[in-house]
Amino acid sequence: MLSNRVYIAGQKASFVAQLAAILERNGFVVVGSTDSANEAKRRCTELYPDIFLTMQRLRDGTGSETAEILQDIAQGVVLLDPDSAGLVTESSSVVYLQMPVHQEILVNTMNVLSRVGGRVHSLTDRISELETSIRDQKQINRAKGLVMQLFAMTEEEAYAFLRKVAMNRRVKIAEAALIVLSEYEGGKDGRG
Repeated sequence: MLSNRVYIAGQKASFVAQLAAILERNGFVVVGSTDSANEAKRRCTELYPDIFLTMQRLRDGTGSETAEILQDIAQGVVLLDPDSAGLVTESSSVVYLQMPVHQEILVNTMNVLSRVGGRVHSLTDRISELETSIRDQKQINRAKGLVMQLFAMTEEEAYAFLRKVAMNRRVKIAEAALIVLSEYEGGKDGRG
């Protein structure tokens, strides 16, 4: 399922309501709106919308300043500005659209950000899983090396030793490696 939760910031309540209606007709869920930069920052850190849509002029700040802060919270940021056209910032998470913006362009931009944001989120999760796997493998290898050294075992015997510790303690092998490392590192060999 695509990410589609949107928070809107803009000074003109009627225009914000119009944007919300357009987005909701096109499958987006508007989780809130405000005319304040400070309120937008506060609410977005609570709600974590997928997309932050803002006008440049806000009651107590600018949309571009707010967008820079919120680009790390929302998967995408759309800034509607009468003075800019189709710009994408270095981070690629802030898209500038010149006002007045055609409804189709706005919806298509939001859909693209939604797809890209969902893919980025998925890749971020995968990277985290891989980092955990690498860290676990390093711990297992360190524990195998320690067991091989302390008990004159082959690599296969050391791995079997770790598996036995994991089964006996009912933990994953990476956790068993940590247990072995904490019990045997630093010259303690458990004998004696």
